[in-house]
Formats: sequence, structure tokens, C-alpha cells
Amino acid sequence: MTILYLLILVSMSCDVYSFGILMIETFTRIRPSDEIFTGDLSIQRWISDSFPGELHKVVDSNLVQPGDEQIAAKMQCLLSIMELALNCTLVRPDARISMKDALSTLKKMRLQLVSSRH
Repeated sequence: MTILYLLILVSMSCDVYSFGILMIETFTRIRPSDEIFTGDLSIQRWISDSFPGELHKVVDSNLVQPGDEQIAAKMQCLLSIMELALNCTLVRPDARISMKDALSTLKKMRLQLVSSRH
């Protein structure tokens, strides 16, 4: 492998990682630098430990309100988003999903959410 190829690969993997962190921040309203993350607990570990059964405890409470008619569809969408975010933030860069696949996954999620509302 050439050095240029390795630099491109590392750069793309870092972009995917950053995208995953951004999704986690957006849907939890918590930053990776928050004071709750000490020792071995990182924002990714926090989500991973809550996934899937206790995800409702870590996502932004404004997104899913008790009594919401669409709560099941919203929770399914949030599960898919957090699963994608976890796939973007895997420790090994070569194990992470590609941005192309991440975009494809997001488009599928959007279609599922829109179709569940009708």
C-alpha cells in the first residue's frame, strides 16, 4: 500500500467516526466531554451499554414523550440511528461502516419513518 492510500483510508475512517459521534451528540444532547464520562466510560460505551433495551434512558427526552402516538416508530428510528452511530464509531477503523453505506442506511431509515406515519 502506498502512503497516500493509507492517509486517505485513515482520513475517511476519522470522518465516519466523527459523523457517528455527531449523531450521538445530536440525539442525546450530551457531549463526549461531559463530566459523566470518566475512567473507561465514553459516550460510545454509554450508548452501547444502553443499546437496545434502555436506549430510551439516554436519548433526548424531548424526542419521545409518553403518550405520543408515534412513540413506537420514533423509538425504532432512534434504535436504527444509534446502531448506525455505533457502527461508525467502532474502535478499529477498518471495521467501521463506510460513509456511502451510512448514507444509504439513513435514506432507508427516512423512508421507514415516513411510511410509518401514514
